Amino acid sequence: MPLGDSYSERHFVEELGLAFARVGQPRMMGRMLAWLLICEPPEQSASQLVDALSASKATISIVTRDLIAMGVLERVARQGDRKTFFRVKAGASPALVHSKFDALFHFAGALCRALEHMEQHAPERAERLREMHDLYVFLEEEIPALMKRWQQRRSRS
Repeated sequence: MPLGDSYSERHFVEELGLAFARVGQPRMMGRMLAWLLICEPPEQSASQLVDALSASKATISIVTRDLIAMGVLERVARQGDRKTFFRVKAGASPALVHSKFDALFHFAGALCRALEHMEQHAPERAERLREMHDLYVFLEEEIPALMKRWQQRRSRS
């Protein structure tokens, strides 16, 4: 089923694509995720994604592979159909957030190592790193608790 003629569907797909691009992810990744969040049926074959998103087979293949690796999509089969279908995996929201936090935590590690080096060898220059380091260490400590509170809230609703 091609991307709907509905302005709201097209707008949402494009808006999420642009949001992904703003954080350094492929625009098509955001577009595909948006479509799979709203399409009917919720499982789509690669050829359906090609048609709906006006994308090449290669692009769809790459993006589905990446979203599966991130824990956001899963492959599914339909009885009597030989094609592979893709859908948003249950619990995909935390997986998507965690993939972003992993990059953040790697950044925090690099800042920590740089700050240790600078404090030993050039303490006057270390201050330029300290604020950023302290923020990323704070986030690294607080984000797991934040995610836990979100999961508790979801389980109550």
